[in-house]
Amino acid sequence: MKRGNMRKAFTTALSIIACMGVSGPAAAAWTASAVPTGIDIVRGEGFMIFGAFGNNTSCSLPDMVFVQADAPGYKEMLSAVFLAQSQNRPIMLWVHSCVPRTWYAVSSTTFNTVSVNAVIKLQ
Repeated sequence: MKRGNMRKAFTTALSIIACMGVSGPAAAAWTASAVPTGIDIVRGEGFMIFGAFGNNTSCSLPDMVFVQADAPGYKEMLSAVFLAQSQNRPIMLWVHSCVPRTWYAVSSTTFNTVSVNAVIKLQ
């Protein structure tokens, strides 16, 4: 692909992503690769994963990723996270948004959240 065409394709892709809308201050991004150090299953809403995942989406708090129960592949993702934790293997998650989780903090505090187009990489 020519440089001009590549730049045009990249600009178009960024425009599409921007139009899709993401709640919170930043667009979707991969977490850092980390071994899960804890997992909370929260009131039928989903599960929180703890580990050195960073904060590439600029949510209020780093190192915590919430997977919503309505995320595609939710049960498989939960199984993969349990496997990663039990075998001390790192994972990466595709975080979509910053969303309040009042189980953990006040409503103005946001957490990295996985919902639509859910992806987890078991490394």
